[in-house]
Amino acid sequence: MRLLLVKENPIKPFITSIFLGLAATTALTAIPTIAAAQISGRFSAILVVGNQTLPSQTVIAFSGIDLTQNLSSADINEALRRLFASGLFADVDIRAAAGRLVITVVENQTIGIVNFEGNSSFSDAELASLVTSQARRPLDRATIESDARRIAQLYTQSAQFTAQVTPLIIQLTDGRANLVFEIAEGRVNRVESVSFVGNSQFSDRRLRRVIPTSESGFLNFLFNSDNFSLERANADRAALLEFYRDRGFVDVDVRSGLSEFALDRDGFFLTYTVNEGAIFNFGNASVSTELAGVDIAEFERLIKSRPGRIYKASKVEDTIEAIEAEATRRGLPFLRAVPRVTKNEADGTIDINYVLVNGQRLYVERIDIRGNSQTLDRVIRREFEMAEGDAFNPRKMREAEAALRRLRFFSNLSVSVREGATPETAIIEVDVEDTSTGSFNFGAGFSTDSGISANFSITERNFLGRGQRFALSVDYGESSQSISFGFTEPALFDRDLAAGFDIYYRSANRSESSYQTTAIGLEPNFAFPVGEDSRANIGYKLASIEIRDTILTTSPIITEGTVVTSSISFGLSIDKRDSSFDPTSGYILRLNTEYAGLGGDTQFSRSTARVKGYFSLFDQTVVLSADLEGGSLFTLDGGNSRITDRFFLGGQNFRGFSVGGIGPRDDDGLTINDSLGGNFYAVARLDATFPLGLPEDLGIRGGVFLDAGSVWGLDGAPVGASGVIDTSAQLRASAGFALYWNTPIGPLVFNWSNPFLSVAGDETQSFSVSVRTGF
Repeated sequence: MRLLLVKENPIKPFITSIFLGLAATTALTAIPTIAAAQISGRFSAILVVGNQTLPSQTVIAFSGIDLTQNLSSADINEALRRLFASGLFADVDIRAAAGRLVITVVENQTIGIVNFEGNSSFSDAELASLVTSQARRPLDRATIESDARRIAQLYTQSAQFTAQVTPLIIQLTDGRANLVFEIAEGRVNRVESVSFVGNSQFSDRRLRRVIPTSESGFLNFLFNSDNFSLERANADRAALLEFYRDRGFVDVDVRSGLSEFALDRDGFFLTYTVNEGAIFNFGNASVSTELAGVDIAEFERLIKSRPGRIYKASKVEDTIEAIEAEATRRGLPFLRAVPRVTKNEADGTIDINYVLVNGQRLYVERIDIRGNSQTLDRVIRREFEMAEGDAFNPRKMREAEAALRRLRFFSNLSVSVREGATPETAIIEVDVEDTSTGSFNFGAGFSTDSGISANFSITERNFLGRGQRFALSVDYGESSQSISFGFTEPALFDRDLAAGFDIYYRSANRSESSYQTTAIGLEPNFAFPVGEDSRANIGYKLASIEIRDTILTTSPIITEGTVVTSSISFGLSIDKRDSSFDPTSGYILRLNTEYAGLGGDTQFSRSTARVKGYFSLFDQTVVLSADLEGGSLFTLDGGNSRITDRFFLGGQNFRGFSVGGIGPRDDDGLTINDSLGGNFYAVARLDATFPLGLPEDLGIRGGVFLDAGSVWGLDGAPVGASGVIDTSAQLRASAGFALYWNTPIGPLVFNWSNPFLSVAGDETQSFSVSVRTGF
């Protein structure tokens, strides 16, 4: 990267004066000292010369000279330093004449406007937030130089190492000047390749999936993960160490990535050298202490590791966290668990003794927050489990920093600690730089379930700096239209209690049946944690649901009309997956029940349950998943369930069949053929995903799947155009091949299915495409 701090100005006399001013500034670091050495004693008055816009009294005030005192040369030197430090003057001199002090100044010009030219990677607003030079403030060359360096550093962080920043000063009249930062952005320097040396247990392909940096490829111009930066290289090394240490490689060493810059390609070739070492298993784990009054039995039960299992550094950290949390609960906030590790090379095990000791008695004096121009202090403070006066805990400070990073409210964030007013206190310093948290999106898509659709949305993740989220979304498709607005307060009363609401209007043309629906609703909700990996939610729904536009070919079981549903729901989720975005192990469980009858026109109980587990093979290149789901609907007023409340299978929730393609159906074989849904359903899904040997930057993986299940049951023995409806449970199954493609518009899924087990009347579907949603 090249930074130019001076650019030729067409007004040459003005540029000359700038250089002369700089020369005078440099010279004054020595000249005033010599001159001041000849000045001492008392003076009758101060005369200010050369000031054009500043009053003489302002200049005298900045000098700090007190005429009632005998002045020494040191006092004069200090006055000079204060005047220069004000940033108002290009040159200052102090002389003695006829019993008076003469302060001669050359004022800095005033900035008219600050502009940016040539920038496309960053907006004017983003760059303006970096610089301290502002309109109507004195033009100070040192400040301009610092501003230019900050802009250049921003481009460096975005892997544009050849960017040039040139400050241009344009002279105006009346002592003013415009400041323009001319920017030549240059090319983004990308990572051409990432390779590893010394790895034998894991392939290069697997390790590339661990690190944040990715290789430049076909679609990477849409992302930033292939931009080279020293910060990302350090993050790569940390990720590799964590990966190996969580798989038993205690002695692993990863040397910093060696980068070779390809001048002809404007890219980097990264190489990481890995010394894996041997694999260790957990051996014996124990707790010991010499502290009086501490019962180690209460802490031994908190050990997370089991003998014979592969050593995981994260298990050790979890144990330490659990022990220290229990100690705090028992009134021992300064107790610390120090793991003492004994490696048994002979049998490849590691014994761990958690020694309970008294840590330094340190209290939080205060938490200082700086740099947040948008985010409120309380939004940052609530991520800390410590407050002023609490015992200082470095682990909780690190956890707070991680929580702040997960918010994604800041472009830069650092959390540090320094000594307070006394050795027993600490000051936590939080330095942040706000980033843009709003987005405006417009997109289009296609699904075999709903056809062509368009979407417009506005979202904000940090509304008014309060950490609140809102989203306005408008969807228009061939078979459905909707508009919705949602708002969430993630920390009601500054506690881990999320509260929000959704308002929506939805209109749908049910392709599986010959009718249309319109729904208008309001759904407030609350969510809160009930365990380390579990959350509960309570919601209420008030909705008006209309069935309309039935025709002569509509089943007589489907009747038009509008009903109001007033219901309360309870939900529980337990998430034990290793990643919520790309899981390879663990499971997730969700339970939900809804009770309608708090007013309104309907009374029913509707419950669903779903659990999905993940397992990987061949170094996590093949990921297997098993998904079980089911639900039930019971009416509570003795009537029949409404079609809008029943369950439907097909489309993306049962591949190989159309939406509503299975289950109870009124089909007279002539003009009427309507899917009626069912009061009960159950489905099992087995999936396996694997690489296809294509370049990783394409983001394409293959998969195979097997779906099996059924939807059944209606109230009573309904009679339709085809006679008595068959509501029995009959097994259906399909198998097929899937193609997963991560594209800029979302993860697309292409399914080719073979419904090898079906029932007469079912509507099958051999091919489908949709945007994948995770569970």
